[in-house]
Formats: sequence, C-alpha cells, structure tokens
Amino acid sequence: MRRIIVVTVVIFVVALISIRGWEHTLTAIPRINVECPKGTDAVLVLGQSHASNTGPKRHISWSKSRSFHVGDCHYLRDPMPGTADKGGSIWPQFADHLGKPVVIANMAISGSSISQWTATDKIKEVGDTLQSMSDAGYPNPLIVFMQGETDAAKGTDAETYLTELRKLHSAAPDSRWLIVRESICYEKQAKWKALDQARDALAADHPNVTVGPDLDHLPLALRQKDKCHLTAEGQEVLGQQIAEAATPILR
Repeated sequence: MRRIIVVTVVIFVVALISIRGWEHTLTAIPRINVECPKGTDAVLVLGQSHASNTGPKRHISWSKSRSFHVGDCHYLRDPMPGTADKGGSIWPQFADHLGKPVVIANMAISGSSISQWTATDKIKEVGDTLQSMSDAGYPNPLIVFMQGETDAAKGTDAETYLTELRKLHSAAPDSRWLIVRESICYEKQAKWKALDQARDALAADHPNVTVGPDLDHLPLALRQKDKCHLTAEGQEVLGQQIAEAATPILR
C-alpha cells in the first residue's frame, strides 16, 4: 500500500512539473521559517499589482536573500507572502540582480489607490511592519512604492497626489524611499504626467526620496494580454530595473 502511495505521489509530481514547470512545483511546497540573516539590507514594498504576485511565472531566488512576513523570515520565492495574488513577482529577480543578500517584506495591494495607502489604518499597518522589521534587526529598510495606475485611471491631479504622497512619506520620514514612475494600464496607454509631477515635487523636498525607474516605458510586448500586467520576460526586466535603481541607495 505504501509503495502505491509513493508511486502515485511521484507520478503526480512528475506530471505537475511537466505541466507547470519545476519552479512552480517547488513554490507550491509550504513555507518554512528560517533564521533571519544579520547585517543585511532590507526592503519594504508598498504599492499595487506590479509589486504583488500577478506575473505568470513563479521564481525562486538562489541568493541568500529572504522574505519577511509577520516577524519571520523565509526563503525568497514566489508567491511573495504578505501581498495579493498567487502568481509570480519581480522580487526574486530583483534580489538576484541586486548582487547581495536582502530581506524583503511586501505589503502591496492589487488595484490600490494612493488614498488607500494614506488611510489611518493603513498608515498604522505600515508603521507596525516597520517596527516588526526593526525588532528583527532591520531598523532602516528601503521603502519601495510602486503605485499609480489606479490614480491615473481616476485622473487624480498632481496637487492631490502630492498631498497624499506627503501623508505616506510622513509615516516614515527618516527612511530611504524609492518611488517608481507608473501610470499605464489596460486600455489607458498614455502616461498620466500629473503623477510624475507629484513624485518629482516630493523628491525635490526630501533628499531621502529617489524617483525611478519608469515602468510606463515597458512595451506591450512585455505585458500580458490585458495590456497591463507583466509577462515572464517583463518580470525579469522590471526586477532588474528596480535593482539597478536600488543599488546606489543601498550602498
């Protein structure tokens, strides 16, 4: 009987690998807690779907990087804990391109607007996560904010977006921030410049804020059929771009 069970499991795993690929199969294994590395840079991810698990391919980082969630560290792999959806993300590729170990906490919410991030309960949640990271030995993570498509679709003006950005920045005014340019999604294929004006204005007032890269420059060839979310190649490209932007900040 035991032999039949073993053979059945093996057949199932082989079939799953042949259909979904070995990385997808490995990422289906339950997460295990691992020791949080000491003296490692950390990143807190905020934003919407491009920062969450909306990619078609799951990846595993073979570096010594880790994900961080509710006080625990895990091997860095998709889907990222703490955020939405069950697909792949850009963060294993980001860590591999960064060239050094990093610990990543992810709070991204697909489809979120800037006003959701500045609501009182969400500001508190961001503060609680930062405190949890500090307690684990990461007192000054780089905060990466990847949001804009929802507000571009709503036509949010520069003044309103800047006011909200200032509220969000005030949740961690002494932290290093990397704010990604993005606005294009679905049928809206023209940049909404008001958001970039607000991002640049915030950076002009705060030397700890860096703006870039520009996700709007990613062509449709790197996006899924919905003309918004990334293909597997797009995940790789954006992961590398974010890593290149983060590298000088984390030196």
